[in-house]
Amino acid sequence: MTLMIPRVSLKPDAFLFACHTADSARLRRDGTFNSHLRFDPFLMNTYSRPASPDPRTLKKEIQTILKHHFDASPQFRKDLDVDLDTISYFTLAIATLFADLGSLFRAYTGLELPRIPSHDTEYSDSFPQLRRVIELYSASLKDEPNDEDAERETFDPFSVDEHTSLADIQVQQAEFAAEIWDIISDGIFTIFPEHAPAIMSFASWKYKTEERGEEIDWRIRPPVGDLFAKAFRGRGGPRAGASYGGRPAGRDGGRDHGNRGRDTQNRGPRPERSESRGEQLRGEPRSEMQADPRVDTRGSERPERGPRPERTDRPERGPRGPRPERSDSRGGRAESGAHLRNDPFIQSDDDLQPWLDEARLAVEQLRANPSLSEIGLRPSNSFIRRQQHSLLTEMGATTESRGEGRDRCIFVKLPG
Repeated sequence: MTLMIPRVSLKPDAFLFACHTADSARLRRDGTFNSHLRFDPFLMNTYSRPASPDPRTLKKEIQTILKHHFDASPQFRKDLDVDLDTISYFTLAIATLFADLGSLFRAYTGLELPRIPSHDTEYSDSFPQLRRVIELYSASLKDEPNDEDAERETFDPFSVDEHTSLADIQVQQAEFAAEIWDIISDGIFTIFPEHAPAIMSFASWKYKTEERGEEIDWRIRPPVGDLFAKAFRGRGGPRAGASYGGRPAGRDGGRDHGNRGRDTQNRGPRPERSESRGEQLRGEPRSEMQADPRVDTRGSERPERGPRPERTDRPERGPRGPRPERSDSRGGRAESGAHLRNDPFIQSDDDLQPWLDEARLAVEQLRANPSLSEIGLRPSNSFIRRQQHSLLTEMGATTESRGEGRDRCIFVKLPG
């Protein structure tokens, strides 16, 4: 059965993979998330935990964050479909939304967002487990040592003791996760009625609980999913020296490609060379070989050839000069193929950050110099251009893509 997500005109796995790419590209190594769409207190690093936090105040703050993202993304307000033209805006907005929810949840409970239970879990509408965890975390913050060098204990609200068994702990964790995702999903379906199924499909994909057991075949694109992200990271297309299934890769990357209709797996022994080619028969001593006349394809003897006459009409070659420089399509010298290799594999914020910095610098230059009508950015692939489009739109600039193929790039203008 094919999974259909309303308001998404792309294949579901393409949409989810794009969300994951946007999420991992903006996530820094220190755990912060880099996006101008972030909730203002998290963007400016000014958020403070309420003095008396509880599930009711958490629910209100979740609603505030969801309304912020609905207003910050015009694609949601206009009820646009997720397609090739709008996917970069939607995936960035969805990834930033869950980054803000994760930051809010850590501030309240000291924990990451829990995994969504794989089965229906009974829980109370008064959210007792969430209330208990918030109170325990508040108490642990008060008991933290003032000395920065003092060792702080890791906060764990689900620990086995003499009063609580492992089975009880598992029930508490399931109820706790169900309470959290009930609050989040209720808010998403209230604020984003048209796009809630798409947003929650990414949530269920990223925060699923169980790992699949089937073996991944890396010769094709692996299944999408947060649990497969580590294995997928760094694996691009076939490169020189790559191998599949333990076979050494040759010029074709180790794949057979059908070998033009011939069966390469069940080849018989190679036939021995015939005497007609003047080669020694296998297993026959050299002393027993007799010189036989060579026979052409018509069966007649070929006359012996005399010595090959020397050619005097060939001019003598002088020393080779330097090889002419290769130039790219714009008439300049290609610097070690850098212009031709403008299709990087973006897998982290470190890879994407230089391209976003270039877009920010272009806007700053246009604002500082009114005489400039536009600035062209470096040629880049479609994913980088979409991220630059999103960032420049957030900064109030207008963009236009020009060029063909590997020369396609973004030109930045300021309105008015």
